Amino acid sequence: MVAPKMVTVNELLGLTQIRGYVEKELSNLAKKKQIFVPILVRALDGSGLHWYLLVVDIENGIRYILDSLPSRGTRSATETVLSALEKYFAKGGHIDFSSFSTKTPNLKSQTNGSDCGFYMLLYMERFGRMKIDDINEKCRMMY
Repeated sequence: MVAPKMVTVNELLGLTQIRGYVEKELSNLAKKKQIFVPILVRALDGSGLHWYLLVVDIENGIRYILDSLPSRGTRSATETVLSALEKYFAKGGHIDFSSFSTKTPNLKSQTNGSDCGFYMLLYMERFGRMKIDDINEKCRMMY
């Protein structure tokens, strides 16, 4: 498997005027109990893109990596995203994500190269309604 690299919104959508909007929205995150961060990574050889979900549980000090096709690059991209979030949180009250525990539940793996976005949305929907341990069982029952 090829190690992925992170793709920014600017690279993906070609936007140049998003900084002010993003900073405004991120400034409100410190008030939240949980933050859902969909992450899109690209293989270093450019062979494809992959979605997975990072859930930052601020209230309990846990970061969940929910990935239907886990790889070594997932952890690297997650750390890059958390580092960027820490910079924004520093403006309104520091949160040190490195002190959070990391959980990567053993979730059902996708069976093809194109369902990662579907699984990421499913994880997002299910996470808010049930315990993380129940997500895997629910996915097995549905698919």
